[in-house]
Amino acid sequence: MNLAQFAAILAATWGFASSALAQAPAAIVEDVSGNPSGVGFMDYVEAGRIIRLSPGDSIVLSYLKSCIREVIRSGVITVGVDQSEVQDAKLERGKVDCDAGRMLAAPRQANDIAGWVSKDLQLQPMATAPVPEFTLYGLCPIFEVRGDGTLVVQRLDKADNRIVLTIFRKQLVREAFLDFSAVGLSLAPGGVYVAAWGDHRVVFKIDPDARAGRAPIIGRWLRLEPTN
Repeated sequence: MNLAQFAAILAATWGFASSALAQAPAAIVEDVSGNPSGVGFMDYVEAGRIIRLSPGDSIVLSYLKSCIREVIRSGVITVGVDQSEVQDAKLERGKVDCDAGRMLAAPRQANDIAGWVSKDLQLQPMATAPVPEFTLYGLCPIFEVRGDGTLVVQRLDKADNRIVLTIFRKQLVREAFLDFSAVGLSLAPGGVYVAAWGDHRVVFKIDPDARAGRAPIIGRWLRLEPTN
């Protein structure tokens, strides 16, 4: 392989990686007020996206990698990787507890912990309990799922009732998100749980100081399906 061929392969590889990076979600829209064009509640937005807010419009953006949460009123927003750049806008920025960045990067572990939940949705004994993959900082998780199916949530560290919900995508926010706070369900502070959706299994922990109700979405979001 000569130098020109190597350079061409390197350029193609870099272009593919850059494209994939650009298309990966950088933030999620936690709230919208007014009528911002092209964005809505629970939309994913990519780095480089430009959002224009009219006077009276506002938006809440939460960044998946950095756990930065921004409340922005009016002006022009350029979505970044870790936080936004704004012009002629009022910006309130803070950091919240979240595991969203690890969740996006983590491989699915369906095969590793599938033994916890059988085909009839019953827990099965294992020699060693799986370690929680993620921590949620709200007592009312928001589960991201796709399609129709049955969601099972079972506590692992002590005996407790299972939560079994038959779900149709038309019932979900944006046909993808189920918010426990909207259906009157919550989990226990400090509890370790497994969530099962189809072939997907995720073991997670509720932080002992987790907030009740509608805590920041980015801190209580649990992905059971890929975002892209």
